[in-house]
Amino acid sequence: DGVIGNVDVLDIVFATMAVMPEDNLSNEEIERASRAAAFKSVQEVVDMSGRDAYVPVYHTSPASEALSFFTGGIHRITVVDEQGKPEGTTSQSDINRVAAANLHM
Repeated sequence: DGVIGNVDVLDIVFATMAVMPEDNLSNEEIERASRAAAFKSVQEVVDMSGRDAYVPVYHTSPASEALSFFTGGIHRITVVDEQGKPEGTTSQSDINRVAAANLHM
């Protein structure tokens, strides 16, 4: 029932690279590797890039806690309730959209 992590485009790229037999492949060989990676389960691909660890934050936490993770290089966080059950995900882009919508210039 719990969250095991996040998947982003870098994880998919790393999964594809992991099944490539060598460097300097032709376009057709890269396409075959991509198809092979497509059969990996989400669980196998989660955080394959090592770039975006699963970071839960309680929905009652101050927004500054999320911002501290974002400024530390985390791109998305999972918002959880008091029992740790996921309620949603918030990303740096979400924060930027809210800030842009509320800028009065």
